[in-house]
Amino acid sequence: GGSQAALQRIRWDGKTIPADIHRISAASKGLTVHFTQPIASLVTDADVAGRVKVESWFYTNNSRYGSPTHEKRTDAIASVKISSDRRSALIELARFGQGKWVDRLYHVQIRDTKQTFDDAPVWDRLEGYFTLRAIP
Repeated sequence: GGSQAALQRIRWDGKTIPADIHRISAASKGLTVHFTQPIASLVTDADVAGRVKVESWFYTNNSRYGSPTHEKRTDAIASVKISSDRRSALIELARFGQGKWVDRLYHVQIRDTKQTFDDAPVWDRLEGYFTLRAIP
């Protein structure tokens, strides 16, 4: 045990890789979330779907810096499909690409993750952001 302070030094043991979001990419019907660790074998697509929340909004581009948030919404999850190697999950969104602007910022949250990645250390909630410019 160390002391609690404003700054703490963390030393990597050279082998422990925590579970987290590695990256998010666009797919034709939603977003693919790639993880640093595989999803546990007992976790189903429905389990992940029940833990995921996606919100999106857009900003307007103008000559002044900054913009208010526009058309903020909670996106309905149509389905979740875990990849065969279990290192990613396709989150299909019901209104993906619909709305006034395709150019949207997506906020992906995955809650209650303690049983999602076997014994890998993980935060209670994982989250990431993705700016969609075009639908592949």
